[in-house]
Amino acid sequence: GAAPLPFEGAGVRLSYDPASDRVAFTDLSFQSRALRLRAEGQTLLRDLDGLRPGSLITQIAITDLALDPEGVFERPARFSQGAADLRLNLDPFRVELGQLQLIEGARRITARGAVSADDSGWRVALDMGVNRTGKDDLLALWPPRLVEPTRRWVADNIATGELTNVRAALRLAPGREPRLALNYEFRGAEVTALRSLPPVREGRGFATIHDNRHALMVEEGHVVPPAGGQIEVADTTITVPDIRVKFAPMVVRLMTRSPIPAALSLLDEPPFEFLKKAGKGTDIAEGWAEAETELNFRLTPKIAPEDVDFDVRARLTEVSSDKIVPGQRIEAPALRLTADRTGMVLSGKGQMAGVTFDARWSQRFAPEAKGISTLDGYVNVTPAGLEAFNIALPKGAVAGSGWGHLRLDLREGQAPGYFFESDLKGLGLKIPEIGWSKAAATKGNVKLTGRLGSPPTVEALSLTAPGLAASGDLTLGPAGLERARLSSLSIGSWFKGALDLVGRGGRAPDIELKGGRLDLGKMTAGSSGPPGGGAGGSRISGRLDRVQITDTIALQGFSGSFTTRGGVQGEFAGAVNGRAAVRGVMAPAANGRPAVRISAQDAGAVLAAAGIFDKARGGRLDMTLSPVGTASYDGTATSSALRVKDAPVLASMLSAASGIGLLEQLNGEGILFTSVEGAFRLTPGGVSVTRGEAIGASMGVTMTGTYYPEAGKLDMQGVISPFYLVNGIGQVLTRKGEGVFGFTYRLGGSAARPEISVNPFSLLTPGMFREIFRRDPPVLAPQ
Repeated sequence: GAAPLPFEGAGVRLSYDPASDRVAFTDLSFQSRALRLRAEGQTLLRDLDGLRPGSLITQIAITDLALDPEGVFERPARFSQGAADLRLNLDPFRVELGQLQLIEGARRITARGAVSADDSGWRVALDMGVNRTGKDDLLALWPPRLVEPTRRWVADNIATGELTNVRAALRLAPGREPRLALNYEFRGAEVTALRSLPPVREGRGFATIHDNRHALMVEEGHVVPPAGGQIEVADTTITVPDIRVKFAPMVVRLMTRSPIPAALSLLDEPPFEFLKKAGKGTDIAEGWAEAETELNFRLTPKIAPEDVDFDVRARLTEVSSDKIVPGQRIEAPALRLTADRTGMVLSGKGQMAGVTFDARWSQRFAPEAKGISTLDGYVNVTPAGLEAFNIALPKGAVAGSGWGHLRLDLREGQAPGYFFESDLKGLGLKIPEIGWSKAAATKGNVKLTGRLGSPPTVEALSLTAPGLAASGDLTLGPAGLERARLSSLSIGSWFKGALDLVGRGGRAPDIELKGGRLDLGKMTAGSSGPPGGGAGGSRISGRLDRVQITDTIALQGFSGSFTTRGGVQGEFAGAVNGRAAVRGVMAPAANGRPAVRISAQDAGAVLAAAGIFDKARGGRLDMTLSPVGTASYDGTATSSALRVKDAPVLASMLSAASGIGLLEQLNGEGILFTSVEGAFRLTPGGVSVTRGEAIGASMGVTMTGTYYPEAGKLDMQGVISPFYLVNGIGQVLTRKGEGVFGFTYRLGGSAARPEISVNPFSLLTPGMFREIFRRDPPVLAPQ
């Protein structure tokens, strides 16, 4: 069944040695269209059956060989020398090739194997090797019809350049598809992984084709991208699982090392186009990149970018960039870059404008995301870091070191938007203008949103920490804080409202009150302290809805203007419990706490509104408070033209003293006191009246003693002098406010239901001897 091999002519010179069954031949020649041969050698006859050998062992030295079977080779294959050892079995026909060597110049081809023919056809098992060749010479020795898909693949995709250590194994059998395995090494080659990418130049490596699977390893070489310098290539693989498949799938694993701009330039070529999709240039960063890129695509005649799946993993070292975040320089010893068809991520630890971070920069590749990316991670917060971002807060406002979550929204042509949040652990905070501070070990929460322009903006601020809750926004200028608008502010339990802090170029900011409630009692009792002066002092002005002075006394509609330079001083106005208008002046005192002077046009209305005494009408009020100790005041108060009407306590005293006439006057138009004066000490524990007198034409009243507001207890004493205009003629012999004749009284018990006692015998005691009925009042120690 084997097709015969036609030939045109042959010749040989023989000699035969019957003793050794050896045939020596010289001048062997064979000529046909497919084969031309000149050789010499010998044949050993074996397994003789008479004169017919069963097999022949032949050794040939070839001096000229030309192979040109019609339709087999692209061009004739010629060799100037060679050698072969073979065994020929005649029945059945089988040629066993022990070795074959064909030499032409520096090229040497070796082979071994077997060829046989039977009724079903030819069988070939051949292993071949070529020490050195080019792709074109290799294809010249490969019949176009022999394992055609594999040959076509080699022709289209094999590396150009010099091939060495080529090894091939061919297996042919009737009724079966030919099988070919091919291994080779290459150097100086140009390897194309994807037509849209620059080829690997000066490539060195090896490749194999086995069971229709092609795998190529580039051990070294380089790629020259459009910009950025040369890219070194090592350990890069190209794999085709089945080269017989039309539009076969291909997997490329590209391992590269290069300057970052060169790597980015390569990744900006189709099908990646990372930087084009991100709206950025390939010079976005400096440093070195070690990248592993995997490409998956099918070998179609025209490969579009969307037909290629890719996965990039790169390690970037010695990274520096001032273009990822415009206006801010990023430096990192090592970063990691990953990318696929959906987007790109750059992550790791480094510094931005000197601020330590651990963050990730991400860029989506959707068309609507062009020029839009995000930077998300954690940053180390320090005073120096805030200054580096042009967030120039007042000196001493922030101390220590802490961490916070930072997100930057980056849009081409716009200042980066940011969101920042921190638990404030490790950070000490201080706002002396409102008397608040936070220790570094204490946790809290702060949230900021704005833009990192020049200067940056703080469009929303939220801060919660022990003793403080605030929300609002900031305006920052070249010199730092311009204005902090705190639309909601709570300080301890003593302030809740709104205010603005107005920057003054590094000095303590001014305070503009915008409304709210201030509780002085709670501030002095347990707060972190009242507003302080700060560096150079601050101005405090504005309005408050309510200033709570005691549990029962408040100033509503408060407005004022103060300065803390050299101590708190200024003027204010308000309405006592919203009913009686007062004005006041603050001035510095020796111990740094302010002294206060309060005046009112209607003293009676003030006393009634304060809940102290609601039976007085008219009169002017002038009261001064001078600080003593840490939370106490010595005070004086004066009033004029004060009329008292329907006063039950006073009526009880007059009734007990049989003050006929005065009692009717009290219950009628009231008793007019032309002058009221007092001296007292005000402490958190109570009020001690050291001197008090009310003088009118009808009577005079004096009072000393103590009132304890928490317990609501009274312990007062004094003298009532009726008909004071006449009785007071002898005042030179008595105290101010007391006449020559008067009676002493005592008030005790509760303020709601006082216990009244009057000594009528004291009326008969001249004023100069009246002290025998009177004890010295207690004076509360300052606190």
